[in-house]
Amino acid sequence: MHIKVRITGMGYTGQTLAATLAEVGYTVYGTDVNQDVLDYLNRGESHVLEKNLSVYIKKHINKRFFVGRPESIRNNDIDAHIVSVSTPIDENKKPDLKAIVSAFKEAKTTLTKGQLVVLRSTVPVGTTRDYVKPILEETGLKAGEDFHLVYAPERTIQGNALNELRSLPQIIGGINDKSIDVAANLFRKITPTIMAVSSLEAAELIKLLDNSYRDVRFAYAQELAFFCKKIGLNAFEIIRAANQGYPRNDIPTPSPGIGGVCLNKDPHILFDCSIKSGMPLKLVEYGRQINEDIPRRVAQEVCDLIDLKDKKIFIAGFAFKGYPETNDLRNSPTVELLKYLPKGNTIFGYDVVVEDWKIKNLGVTHTSNIYDGLKDADVAIFMNNHPSFASWGAEEFSKMKKGGLVYDGWNLFNKRDIEDLGLKYTGVGIG
Repeated sequence: MHIKVRITGMGYTGQTLAATLAEVGYTVYGTDVNQDVLDYLNRGESHVLEKNLSVYIKKHINKRFFVGRPESIRNNDIDAHIVSVSTPIDENKKPDLKAIVSAFKEAKTTLTKGQLVVLRSTVPVGTTRDYVKPILEETGLKAGEDFHLVYAPERTIQGNALNELRSLPQIIGGINDKSIDVAANLFRKITPTIMAVSSLEAAELIKLLDNSYRDVRFAYAQELAFFCKKIGLNAFEIIRAANQGYPRNDIPTPSPGIGGVCLNKDPHILFDCSIKSGMPLKLVEYGRQINEDIPRRVAQEVCDLIDLKDKKIFIAGFAFKGYPETNDLRNSPTVELLKYLPKGNTIFGYDVVVEDWKIKNLGVTHTSNIYDGLKDADVAIFMNNHPSFASWGAEEFSKMKKGGLVYDGWNLFNKRDIEDLGLKYTGVGIG
């Protein structure tokens, strides 16, 4: 049987899933309301940086993978309809479900008997049952009887998504066992392990737990880093030695900020769910507060060490992470850092993969190479961990002004080597 899949939402998760499903032989129809995204795809390209994604898209576009606006793709013979749209948080840090509601109002117009409907976006616990099911049942069709309904979250990391889609277990929670079975048959072709859970709500919570757990772990490392610095120790040395050969430890290394969309919103969604249940998850709340405050604390540390008035500031690393590499600026700690640096300075910026226009749009002077950025700089701040940065040495840093400051957010460099050049050296967790 030839399977046809429609995916609503051609963002990062929608594109990677579409490319993977096309690669294993499904016919995929992708829809999005953003014409720029569709134009990229129709050229055989992607607007996101993801290893091998453009290769897959170029291979399958207009063969097994077709894209268009929702109103232009109205197939009524779709076997599975997957919704993978964004679920942002609003200014009050509460989940905004408008895109979910809109996507399923559109999805019900092509709902047919026997169809599988999958929600893949990160959502509050209860969303599939309380929002999605009633919208789809406005057609007169009943979930679990006339069509199959599941929640099957995306759990990949940017930079390695295509590999992880083929290797990570796929969580599936369904309205009933039959729905789970149908969804398992769909996903089994791309992943070796299906993890069926007892309910829609169980699957929704698992997705929220994934990122909230990581966020709390990172918060622990960040608090430890600031404590180590306070008492004159190097947190990276402490953590590395504590973890080495000791299986009960897996302490993350600290950083100048916890970036990316998921870690910046999913803990808030989980905490909001816990508030509504009457059982607030205080550790989740406090961990997020710690992580959101890191760029401000970094800026304060820099300002405490050097007078930034009329100084040249060079920042390396604008993507929210450097490894696995991405060009994604969403919730980037660097963008947050800019808010806390004194106004009136000339800030120069460099990133290995972020497009120059994105950096310029932040009010930063883009430099195409490290030498121009470091030349006569009073301050150099390293905000992500792109592997290429670690190769920089005396030749590059000697271009800075004597007495200047190197703020190393990732413990990339040797303190003595930097100080031997007549520069100050510090960083996150480096006492």
